[in-house]
Amino acid sequence: MSAPTNVASLPELEQYLADKGFKLTGPRRALLRVLWEADCGLTAEELFRRVSRTRPGTNFSTVYRNLEALNGLGVICLVKSGQQAGAFELNLTGRHHHHIICRACGRTRRIDFCPFEQWPGVEGFVSTGHAFEVYGYCEECLARNRK
Repeated sequence: MSAPTNVASLPELEQYLADKGFKLTGPRRALLRVLWEADCGLTAEELFRRVSRTRPGTNFSTVYRNLEALNGLGVICLVKSGQQAGAFELNLTGRHHHHIICRACGRTRRIDFCPFEQWPGVEGFVSTGHAFEVYGYCEECLARNRK
């Protein structure tokens, strides 16, 4: 399913999901709020910890099942980050994008640049998709290592 493209607020996202038949339970609303407020991709474990702050008693399996459901609806995407756990982020623009990933803390940020747009292709091969990730160190980790 494709991502929603005209969602400008959390209530609009909740309405989009309700229109798709997605029941908005307390843990689901808490998860959506955490994803909405995140400034970078978060692992399932990080999402679970943040949801648990406002919804104590929520199980990790509940959070993970909801992440799978939201991914299936195209509302979030999973960014694989090498050997670390993948990070989930909202996917509300419907625009193609890639990521930069900090090797120290795993923080994942979205970038709208795509080098594949200049790829000339290879004769006898039809591309059906690609992934582009840039690894390095975020400002916070660089500053921490300078001390």
